[in-house]
Amino acid sequence: MAPTLDPSIEQPLRSTPLLAGLDRAAQDSLLWRFRSLPFESGDVLIRAGDRNSDLFLLLEGFADVYARAGDKRYLVAILDPGSVLGEVSFFDPSRPRTADVVASSPGLAALLPRAAYDELIAEQHPAAESLERAVLQAVSLRMQYTNEALAELLDTHKSGGLLDELMRMYQKEESP
Repeated sequence: MAPTLDPSIEQPLRSTPLLAGLDRAAQDSLLWRFRSLPFESGDVLIRAGDRNSDLFLLLEGFADVYARAGDKRYLVAILDPGSVLGEVSFFDPSRPRTADVVASSPGLAALLPRAAYDELIAEQHPAAESLERAVLQAVSLRMQYTNEALAELLDTHKSGGLLDELMRMYQKEESP
């Protein structure tokens, strides 16, 4: 039986930043390996600690990424269509998932099973290398954004920041 592609995800997949930069042959080799994953708001797409290493592409809708510290959960990113999810475990399947990803709206994701990627590697298929480069580029962009956000937070802290300004304003109001 010939592999088939879910027609509901073909065009959205081709349009994602992850695959849009790949040549048509690499896209065609990858597309049929993805599975459609519709979701509703509140659905957990990835759970921290899980040992699954599939790769997700957010095609429609939004999702929130939460880091855990003990019993607390902190929002660290809001993902929009085109975002890559699960890339850390995808590249290192021996490691568990590092964050929770929860849908914040109804939507559609495309899931690339780790086994499908492993087949590409075993075949020494050029699409595997194209996919790796594309995922690394997406990760690099996310790291740049994160570094810029952290730099802004540090600058705000160094320059007195919003909290200090509010404290000054509050103290002025209480002065006789």
